[in-house]
Amino acid sequence: MAFFIIFELITTKKNKMKNHKKLIILFILSILLPYISNILLIREFDFSFIILIPIYLISLTTLIIVIKKIAVIKSPIKLRKYKIIGLISILIFFISFNFQINISEYISYQRNKIELIELVNKIKNSNIEIMTDEYENLNGYSINNWGFGKEYPLDSILKIYHIDKQKYEDIRRELINTKYKSISKLKDGTIFFTKGGMIDNCYGIVYSPTGIPPKENNCGEITKWHKIYGKWYSWATT
Repeated sequence: MAFFIIFELITTKKNKMKNHKKLIILFILSILLPYISNILLIREFDFSFIILIPIYLISLTTLIIVIKKIAVIKSPIKLRKYKIIGLISILIFFISFNFQINISEYISYQRNKIELIELVNKIKNSNIEIMTDEYENLNGYSINNWGFGKEYPLDSILKIYHIDKQKYEDIRRELINTKYKSISKLKDGTIFFTKGGMIDNCYGIVYSPTGIPPKENNCGEITKWHKIYGKWYSWATT
């Protein structure tokens, strides 16, 4: 009988230790997941918050449940430690949010670095000033606006600006491959690549030979200008 009691105590203790280890892993993952998701996804595609907001909620819910589970097997003093760590991690998440975006933009730039440099060289040697990834706009002329306003044939616009059609198609294809929506070139050689946003609230990456931020671009007033690497900057408007 004594043997079975001792065996039961040892088994129970081992199970508690295993459960505690699992809870610790979930605790760490629920803290790190929002940070990792932001860095990898927030500048990867437009409307990334559709995916990120559920991740935030799942992580927060998991964190709360894990702390409640830990309360069953830990003393109040040790439990307080987990609560403090959880609250600090949430606070740091919001404080460092812009920093996380900057890291995400750097990763996005490095991922598309070769294609972006090739795009800049091609755009520099062309008369393209404004262009979207689809057949919608070229140098301010509407090519395909789905019935809103006057439409212009692509070949006519290419002829007016002496743009080679093959070069135009190459630039458009590379723009789609890098997941940027549009290009905007200024007179000083600054080239904006728009990643996402709407109307006058846009963001993206920009090649700037001078490093001097303009007051505005074709999307609105520049409110963010952050150096990524070399002559490349992240930008946003409002």
